Amino acid sequence: MNAKIPPWFREWVEIEQQAESFRAWHPLTVPGLLQTEGYARAILRGKPGVSSASAENSLSSRMERQAVLRRENPPMLWVVIDEGVLLRPVGSDEVMLGQLDHLLESAQQPHITIQVLPYIARATTGLLGGFVIAQSKGMVDTVYLQSALRGHTTDQPGEVRETLTWYEAIRAEALSQRESLVLIEEKRSRWTT
Repeated sequence: MNAKIPPWFREWVEIEQQAESFRAWHPLTVPGLLQTEGYARAILRGKPGVSSASAENSLSSRMERQAVLRRENPPMLWVVIDEGVLLRPVGSDEVMLGQLDHLLESAQQPHITIQVLPYIARATTGLLGGFVIAQSKGMVDTVYLQSALRGHTTDQPGEVRETLTWYEAIRAEALSQRESLVLIEEKRSRWTT
């Protein structure tokens, strides 16, 4: 196990490596598996009291985890992000421009779907935090719930079922991938100088 990964997150990383599909909701930031190095660095350095060395170790670990999307048989990744993610400054304008370009490029992969929940949806489901649902044959469905301090991994059937219901409710209000990519392209212009 990679020593750079915090003990409380290691269980999820193991699940992440075995999963055949992910369904994710991210109301505040781009999901870690789709973050650029610059975007991830800005987020990791924003943690109070974090040293540069610690942030760089975490960054290295995050970038290594993304290899799961580049393997021969990558998992399906369905992501819904809030429109605010496209507008919230993380790092410099160049970092944001690079991140939105990366989202547009990633969505061209046949195993990655990116949808945006627009402000006009007025949806409130999921505003309390992000989550990821991992699924695989021969494996119990597992959920990773994000929080400000650390995440929580659970495979409790009731919690998994409720999270799947939340995900479907959020996704039902999201734009289609085609419409989402048009919106990302529109918001991209905000970050060009």
